[in-house]
Amino acid sequence: MQVAFTVTSYKDQRLANQTVTDLKRVYPESPILVFDDNLERLKLSQFAGQWTERYLKAFLQTDADILVKLDPDTAVLRRARYFPSSEVFGVHCDGQVLGGAIGYSRECARKIIDSGLLLDTKYTGVHYTYVRFGERVTRQDEIMADIIRRLNLHTVEWKEACIRQYHPRSVMPTGDYAFVHPDMRLEALAGYASRNLGESA
Repeated sequence: MQVAFTVTSYKDQRLANQTVTDLKRVYPESPILVFDDNLERLKLSQFAGQWTERYLKAFLQTDADILVKLDPDTAVLRRARYFPSSEVFGVHCDGQVLGGAIGYSRECARKIIDSGLLLDTKYTGVHYTYVRFGERVTRQDEIMADIIRRLNLHTVEWKEACIRQYHPRSVMPTGDYAFVHPDMRLEALAGYASRNLGESA
């Protein structure tokens, strides 16, 4: 089974560069799809789910069976011991699979793209957007949660990842994880203050 990874960044390229470097070290055989949203700004609210559509389409151009999308401030600590045989996998919270480390099967990516739902203008509404760096941008986690429900996609919990959405961020967790988001070591590298942490790119 071949695994591809994708990392998308915007104004946090130093974080993304470190994450990509770690991926290349831990997964030298894997395709790594890197997108700098400065070059084609798709996270803005008027583009709905095109930010996600971009990396899913790129994944389908590879020969990989699974795609794991990582935020630029996600720590890559070791190789994952397993990847679930599910359409979507990751850490579940409040009805969502959190985007800091989320996986898709090839069949799932094709199903999402073919549905056209990522282009639905409902995702330009206030519920699916927030303000970051003075711009209104999309909440891709919420968009994907809604699409997962609309397409009735099968999701499972992935114990290889730790997403500290509602947990203290000051220290790395003590569990044995392959991926941890956010990685405070990377935040320190980039000179980020804790108030700037949030959904990346």
